Amino acid sequence: MKIGYLLIPMVAIFAAGLLFSVSSQAGIDPKTVAGMWLFDEDKGDETFDSSGNENNGKLMNGPKWVGGKFGNALTFNGSSTYVDCGNGENLDITKEISVMAWVKFNGLDYKNSAGNLFTIAAKGYPDALAAHAGWWFSYDNRNNGQGFSYTCFGNKNGGWAGGGNSLGGTNYMFNEKDWYHLAFTVGKSIAKLYIDGTQLGPNKTFANLVLSDTGRNLFIGCADKMWYFNGIIDEFAIFNVELSDQDIKTIMDKGLGSIQAAVDFSGKLVNTWSNIKTR
Repeated sequence: MKIGYLLIPMVAIFAAGLLFSVSSQAGIDPKTVAGMWLFDEDKGDETFDSSGNENNGKLMNGPKWVGGKFGNALTFNGSSTYVDCGNGENLDITKEISVMAWVKFNGLDYKNSAGNLFTIAAKGYPDALAAHAGWWFSYDNRNNGQGFSYTCFGNKNGGWAGGGNSLGGTNYMFNEKDWYHLAFTVGKSIAKLYIDGTQLGPNKTFANLVLSDTGRNLFIGCADKMWYFNGIIDEFAIFNVELSDQDIKTIMDKGLGSIQAAVDFSGKLVNTWSNIKTR
């Protein structure tokens, strides 16, 4: 009987220690993850939100399961395939945001009617003639393969705040056969673009940003059913905070699975403790 009483605190301490180890390894608070899609299912027509926020994505028009940067991924055809992640309340982020993914481009000379924009993800409507809210994260290939970020944000005065290479500041040459980790952050109306864990170009200050588009779904692989991505996307995530340079580098190096481990183990710790108490 005494052994049983001694075992309970020892298990709790051991489990808490592991949780601290996993969380500190990631260096990022899992509670700041608004959505996280690892694309590791390798089959089916749905991809799950590993953040626990239930923003599961529906595969539309047949994106294919392929090998990714970490585990599996999805490949998109550049003309019709995408993932619809719905319009969960926690995706309507208003103050700070960080968005990232691993990508591998295909057919950088691909021409479409929208002007060669490969959209990684968007929660907004990219129409230059309308008033806007939200954001979209794309790659512009209208410069013969030497493209640049075309990330834009909604503006209170209508139209888009930013666009073109406003975040990157410098054109960047991509290769079709290589993986790239792309990310952007916004905090206090200051936006930053990252490629492979390094900020590209200077900080960019935008006035009157409207990051949230409450009326539109989050799409991965297109911008509101236009400007489709051509290539592979893996480990896509959205945070409701502005991540630091080191945070982005850590995620790039260790993968989103390091954060998922902290989320999962936290749940397991609660369940384990509950089971022990009922014995």
